[in-house]
Amino acid sequence: MATSRSFKAKLTEWQALFNNAALHLADIPQLATDHAALGTLLAEASTLQGDQDLAKAQLKKRNLQRTAIQKDADVLRNRLAATAKGAVGLTSADLLQFGVKPRPVVIGRPRRSKAEVAETLARKAARAQAQAAAAEAVKAANRAKAEAAVKLVP
Repeated sequence: MATSRSFKAKLTEWQALFNNAALHLADIPQLATDHAALGTLLAEASTLQGDQDLAKAQLKKRNLQRTAIQKDADVLRNRLAATAKGAVGLTSADLLQFGVKPRPVVIGRPRRSKAEVAETLARKAARAQAQAAAAEAVKAANRAKAEAAVKLVP
């Protein structure tokens, strides 16, 4: 599968063809019409390529300016937010007026005693043991069923 060449590469190739064909215009007069048409297109294509290169350069410059502005704005925003937090408090709803989220008020759960933790673990262990016993009972019942079915076959 052929790869697509860039417009700039094609322009260079066309220009080389135009220059080389100019050397043979006297020998091959049939080239004159197409040579002149190619010359017109090359002039237009070169102008467009130059315009595009200029536009790319301007875009790169604008993007660099935007990045610099964004960095400076982020620093100032953080400084203003910190000042507002210091003035009205970290958890104050008044921070919303500045576009800053207040720090959430953390309401902690009371710590459980060692006895409560041990009781919870014992309940979980008992539940796991009951589930294992139930699974064993189901296996035993299925085994008994299978053995009964085998005895019934003459």
